[in-house]
Amino acid sequence: MILKINNKERILNTPRHWSGSGKCLMFIILLVLSICTNKALGQQVLVAGTTFEPLPGNEGRAFIGANEIKQYGFQTGSLTITPPITPSADADVFNSAFQYGITDNPYNLDNARYTNLAAAARDYQLVVSPATTSSANILEYKVTGMTPGSEVEVRVTYCNVISTTYTTCGPGEVTSLKGIINPDQYNLNNGLEGTQVKASICTDHVIKATVAGPNNNSNIVGANGEIVFRLNTQQTGACKAVAIKKVEIYGVPKPKALSSQGSEVCAGEQITLQSPIDYNGTYQWQVKIGAGAWGNIPGGTNKAQLYETPGVGSYQFRVVITPIPSGAAITSDPISVNAITCCEVGSPPVPASRQTVYYDNFGRLDLSDKTGKSYIVWDYSDVLNPVEVPKTTTTPFRWPLVPAPLSATFEGVAGEAPNDGEYTVAAYLTGFNFPVNGYDGARLGWANRVTGPTAANIGNPDLAYDHSGQPDGAALFLNCPTFTQGQILYSRTIENLCFGKQLFFECWIAVFTNGPSPYNPVKIKVVLTDLDNAAGIPVEVTGTATRQEDGGGVWVRIGAQINLVGSRLKMDIINDQNVAANGNDLVLDDIKIMACSPPAIDLFFDLTTLSKSTTICAPNNLPLYTKSTNLLKAYYNNNPLYLYQWSRTPEDFTSWTNMNATPGTPEFYTLINALSTTPFTGLPDGDKVYFRVIAATPTIFAAKNNFQGAGNHANLNDPCKNYSVSPAIEAYELCPLPIELLSFAAVSDGERNKLTWTTSWEKKQCLFHY
Repeated sequence: MILKINNKERILNTPRHWSGSGKCLMFIILLVLSICTNKALGQQVLVAGTTFEPLPGNEGRAFIGANEIKQYGFQTGSLTITPPITPSADADVFNSAFQYGITDNPYNLDNARYTNLAAAARDYQLVVSPATTSSANILEYKVTGMTPGSEVEVRVTYCNVISTTYTTCGPGEVTSLKGIINPDQYNLNNGLEGTQVKASICTDHVIKATVAGPNNNSNIVGANGEIVFRLNTQQTGACKAVAIKKVEIYGVPKPKALSSQGSEVCAGEQITLQSPIDYNGTYQWQVKIGAGAWGNIPGGTNKAQLYETPGVGSYQFRVVITPIPSGAAITSDPISVNAITCCEVGSPPVPASRQTVYYDNFGRLDLSDKTGKSYIVWDYSDVLNPVEVPKTTTTPFRWPLVPAPLSATFEGVAGEAPNDGEYTVAAYLTGFNFPVNGYDGARLGWANRVTGPTAANIGNPDLAYDHSGQPDGAALFLNCPTFTQGQILYSRTIENLCFGKQLFFECWIAVFTNGPSPYNPVKIKVVLTDLDNAAGIPVEVTGTATRQEDGGGVWVRIGAQINLVGSRLKMDIINDQNVAANGNDLVLDDIKIMACSPPAIDLFFDLTTLSKSTTICAPNNLPLYTKSTNLLKAYYNNNPLYLYQWSRTPEDFTSWTNMNATPGTPEFYTLINALSTTPFTGLPDGDKVYFRVIAATPTIFAAKNNFQGAGNHANLNDPCKNYSVSPAIEAYELCPLPIELLSFAAVSDGERNKLTWTTSWEKKQCLFHY
């Protein structure tokens, strides 16, 4: 075959595949299209793809499911297959209903109708039986972390799997698929149709941009950096079975750097630098201190990186990732972290750290419940034992507060925005278009324009985010009533704090519309009062947020500090704006109070990934690592000791048991043949074991009896503690099945789900259920 590309002739070899039974030639029609490049935004790369090859241990099976396949590319995507997996490979089962199976030979799923590939020609493919309705969705492939405004391209290879020897399906029977990028609610099942192919023929389909339905959909990445590709059927009928052999998404990824400690830390604290996506590349973390130049962090080639701030100042971090096996390096946007002097304790004074003693993020959605009626909130009524409490709501993706802020009216109706004098707490912040990723969301309409972006910057997003940046995150949306200036909209009294502690307050505010001009910003006043100091003067701070067009368009932090005399604090957040129309549309989130505390410490299973969750199988060892900072060493007189503990019920601080008999100096501990050790002995299936580390001076360990016995147990949440204790990390037993047990062949003997396999020890036959 000869094609002209850029006025030059190119000779293409036409691949051929022969069927095992009918010896029928299968032609692959190749459509050659150039890859689009936006030079300002970067070169396209293969971001994510799959040819449905099985994960190790699944080879040789008659068929497998979507969770048993490999993906490749710079990162992985989220692949969802809409029809259910077939329950059986028996004759007349697979083709009788809309379902799927992943196999290296369609003949395995229907030996009467489907092509039988010769052994040398077999490769894995997603086989889908005929749909019962036209435009039925087969799969959805989602990729995050792309460069906003850049272009993407999707390449699909699909085949008609009907055998040419199956005469019931005539020679004129054809099938095709259609793909759509970034669909909305109006055209989820539309798209760009590919070539119609006859029995046993495959084709390549390239989708760059599609226009369908009342809204135009394109291959341009939105402000959220996400791309969603949907592949749908085009025909129905018993002769319309199809196989997808490849799905690949090309685009311009944009790695993201995150600080687990947020945007402010105490000088000398350790920052955990991570990326939310695991990239197939080499990493180099970089830092810029103040107005200095960018430089590599020593040893900063891990996927996750620890960085100890050497002193007070402003720091910027970024990560440079070079794709494997080759490709140009891709650099993340920088993130900023300020290191401040937090606390000094003792005599002579020694720098210390902070711990959270109150937190309210207005809850988060339980994503396992797609109805949006389940959510989880923090309860800090007991500062020694804060807990997350599951709750339910009758108004999906929205819930009320008691008391209502500013006596506003709760707006819980999906599709209704909170108008003047109304409020809602909402999560999964969809606007006019829904569902998004299978969730209807809060359906806030114009009120999901969080931070007030301009129209040119996705002024009406399909999905917006609270301050956490996560879709399950919730925030308070309050369209402040008129004449409520000076009134309290949020108030808490926090008790049982440590006497004489310095406290640090912060909250985050934004607006939720880019409404008409002139626009009235939100103005908030925060008042902190020491209830045990009658002569004290309350601390007051104010903050303002507005839309992007007026110079805003960002989340605004309001921060304050207060030195307590006693142990009780009153916090009031007050509306400081006396209008409602054309603005004063408040989003409030992440209210936090921190107190001075001993330096923080963390525990990891691996220092290259900073993993805090792992699996273990016999006879493997289980290592635990910590990494102390100069801040921690100085706090404990440059003589810290470490004690490692385990528990199966970490919320009960009396349940923690020591693993090393006496505290020591090693910053690691290893469980040899871990499953034979006490923490794992008799562990019920599915249960986890938790680990933590305590750091303190020898004197403190002695006074606390090595943190064993009544009244001596370490409590991470104790605001008065004089020791450092890490958050718990988790491990559980998970051993892969022997490959021999996963390598089996289907038998078609009329017994449903009956499969046989041969092990290295003996032949066995049993029932196997998918």
